[in-house]
Amino acid sequence: MNLNNSNKPIIKSSLEKRSDLSWIISIDSLEMDYPWDQAMWNTSKNNPNMYLYSYSDESGFCLFEDGDVFHIYKIVISSKFRRLGLAAGLIESLKIDAVGKDIYLEVSDHNQAALKFYQSMGFKELFHQKKFYSDGAGCFKLSLNTLEIDF
Repeated sequence: MNLNNSNKPIIKSSLEKRSDLSWIISIDSLEMDYPWDQAMWNTSKNNPNMYLYSYSDESGFCLFEDGDVFHIYKIVISSKFRRLGLAAGLIESLKIDAVGKDIYLEVSDHNQAALKFYQSMGFKELFHQKKFYSDGAGCFKLSLNTLEIDF
């Protein structure tokens, strides 16, 4: 268990071992521009390398895959808990776990606030991909090299 700058405990768990994903799926559906359908969640749940960082009060979570790189699929914070440093806390926990690996993610090119946030956390733009999302929106592919981080 890690603590972030808001002193909320962050719990790491294997996605495949989680019996209840209802609040995670609910917050994803309510807060994300591109929520996953049940089939996507089922596929991810069957991947032994998928993990969640989550807050015990269900205020937010980070879904990522631990492989050659840490691939962040989702960081979702409930709107009533935004601007409290919770997303930064999740990223800081990832940085600690990912030492020696890159952290990689995609962010919609329509979501400038998220792009600026990730850049403030040290992520660098790799490239822009057109028509990445189902509605035709593009994305920026970002990466953070954990070997370059001063802890």
